[in-house]
Amino acid sequence: MGVLVRRVMGEHCAAVMNASPGGTACHDAHAAPGDPDPDESPDLQNRADERRHEIVFCMSAVLPIGWEESDLRALMQAYVRVSAKWDAVLARPRISSSEGVERAVIYLETGLADPSDDVGYAESGGHFHRLDDQESVVMIGHAGASGTSFLSQGREGDLKKRFSAAYVCRMQDVPVLNPQTAEAIMAPPVRPLISHLFPIGEGGVYAALWYMCEEMNSGITVRLADFPIHQETVELCNYLDLDPYKLDGGGSFLAVTDQPDGLTEALGRMEVRSAVIGRLTHSRDRVILKEDETRYVTKPDMDELIREN
Repeated sequence: MGVLVRRVMGEHCAAVMNASPGGTACHDAHAAPGDPDPDESPDLQNRADERRHEIVFCMSAVLPIGWEESDLRALMQAYVRVSAKWDAVLARPRISSSEGVERAVIYLETGLADPSDDVGYAESGGHFHRLDDQESVVMIGHAGASGTSFLSQGREGDLKKRFSAAYVCRMQDVPVLNPQTAEAIMAPPVRPLISHLFPIGEGGVYAALWYMCEEMNSGITVRLADFPIHQETVELCNYLDLDPYKLDGGGSFLAVTDQPDGLTEALGRMEVRSAVIGRLTHSRDRVILKEDETRYVTKPDMDELIREN
């Protein structure tokens, strides 16, 4: 299995890279190639001692479908060993799988936390900032795009009874974020703008929203009209009586950020479609606003692909 590890601190990245399964590549998460490492280990330790803060390690990983359990175990063991070397506090790793990557994309971040503050602080690239649950949610990619392509190929004959052959071809060829784009999202200038990244997959964007809220122990308010979605997906789902927001969205992501404008602009320069769809809330309510109607994100049940087949 190929592994792409992005780092904040070179030593730590190298240790994870060497222990990770398969071919690996290590890239700096903040500095440009050839620049000095902005977070040399002694400097971070000195800042932690001066501020009476704890060093924290946090790993985010997006794995390809089919990663072996033994590979994941080796990765976690490396994560624990590297953190123990620096007597660092281990933040719970955020690990998910996605059809949008061909090799594991791992983002290893180091920072400082104030143990006296139950809200928490983090330092990234030398910038010390308070974390809260009032951040925006940005959708990267389109709802149900992967499912649209799959279904339109399997139901081509039926669809041609309703749509022209050319339009069915458009359904089959709807743009889906490719693995190279997914890897670019995990690199500067995009990844440092994201505090949490969640792949959209089986169950669609609704399922991803549910799992995101569970992971972050928060509520959410989103506007359905702001979700990026291809017209071909809308037409397909209307014809087959499916919910496009419960349709497989492999390759797309939900990003939590306190810099939504900067994130969408950076993605726009990469020609990646994205949109601010809402924000996190202190409440546990998971609200979907649709015109004058209020709905709620419910626990995922069955992907529309499975229901259709």
